[in-house]
Amino acid sequence: MDKLLQDYWDKNHTKLLNFIARRVGNRTEAQDIIQETLIKSYEKFHTFREGSNIGTWVYRIAINFSNAYLRSSYYKNLRNHIPISGVGNFADLSREEINKKFELREDVKVAHFVLDYLPGLERTAVLMM
Repeated sequence: MDKLLQDYWDKNHTKLLNFIARRVGNRTEAQDIIQETLIKSYEKFHTFREGSNIGTWVYRIAINFSNAYLRSSYYKNLRNHIPISGVGNFADLSREEINKKFELREDVKVAHFVLDYLPGLERTAVLMM
């Protein structure tokens, strides 16, 4: 294990975790992605070109893993079952009120759809906002 990589992880793992959590929308999945990134960065450290930016290199590995997660069937199935907070009991609601509460879910689907078609860098920029 190289000291440069160890120092980078010690100082930046929380920042990287937060970035990936925003990108994938799930902190637990982000933790798994960070763990995979950590393992891959140690396995492939021999390919790192000295003089390059270690942060850029590690972020690229993390982004590649998060892209794979976002393309996965698991994620695509998960996003279609997003819980809607505040729906409550349907018994006391009219059909119109129920439809209004579910309109939010349709907006979320549209947002995911649009994000899926953004090129990688633009998607990352939007998710970092």
